[in-house]
Amino acid sequence: MELKKIRGDIDGAYGIIFCAQDDYNYYTLVITANGEIYIDKTINDEAIPIYDWDESLFLLKGYNVSNKIGITYDKDKKEFSVFINGIREIIFQDNTFTGGKYGAYFSVTENENFPEEPEEIEIINKGKFENPLFKEPKLETFKTINGMF
Repeated sequence: MELKKIRGDIDGAYGIIFCAQDDYNYYTLVITANGEIYIDKTINDEAIPIYDWDESLFLLKGYNVSNKIGITYDKDKKEFSVFINGIREIIFQDNTFTGGKYGAYFSVTENENFPEEPEEIEIINKGKFENPLFKEPKLETFKTINGMF
C-alpha cells in the first residue's frame, strides 16, 4: 500500500491494518510523517506491541511524501517481513493471525482539532497483495469512528 500524509499532526500515526479477523482482532503497522514505525497486534480489542516506536531507516519524512508499505508472510517460518519503500526493514515471528481482511488506518492526536480540521491521508496505491496472507486484493472497511477506513 502506498500512502502519504497531506495534513494533520506530524506525530499522528497512519498505515495499514492486516490479517483482520473482525473489528477486535488484527495486526496494525503504522508510520508517522516524522519517520517512525510501530507494529502491534490487537486481540479482543487489546493492543499488544510487537515492534515499539522507532525511527525507520527507509521512510521518507514530511508531508506530501509517499511511502510504500509491504508485508509478506512465510508460513513455513511463521514469519512476517515488513518492507518500507521496497526494502525489508523488519522481520517478526507470529502466527496469531495468518489471513483475513486489510485496510488503511489513521489516528488523530490530542494536538489536532478534529473533525473541524480533518486529518488527511492519501492512498496512492492500495497495492497488489499476491501473498496468500491477503485473500482479496481490495480495500475493506473497518471502524470509521476510530480512523479506520
